[in-house]
Amino acid sequence: MNAGMSEQEIMEMARERLNVNHFKTPDGYFEQLNQRILQKIDGNVQQDAAKVVPMHKKGTRYIAIAASVMALFTLGSMYNAFIRHEKGISDKTTAVAVQQQTMSSDAFELAADYTMCDNDDIMAFLIEE
Repeated sequence: MNAGMSEQEIMEMARERLNVNHFKTPDGYFEQLNQRILQKIDGNVQQDAAKVVPMHKKGTRYIAIAASVMALFTLGSMYNAFIRHEKGISDKTTAVAVQQQTMSSDAFELAADYTMCDNDDIMAFLIEE
């Protein structure tokens, strides 16, 4: 805007721009409107058939099942980690517990020898002492 314009001139220019109708209809639109509406009501005008689009695909079910399985696995792992943390169980203590539960090779051989003893072996062992 020009700095030399007065406030009165600016207001006049704004009113002119606001009074302009920016929306236009095609020529003869309202004259033919009643006829077009009546034709559509009577069914004289053929309308294009609407295309039916399915809301889901066939593979969606399998994707949902896979996502559910992964979610359960993840939640189970998180729950297990939380419980282990609450109980103060670390991976190191778990390894020690497993190691204590497993038999050494000497203990295994003694147990195997004991289970393979028959009555004669037991009697011989008792007599030796």
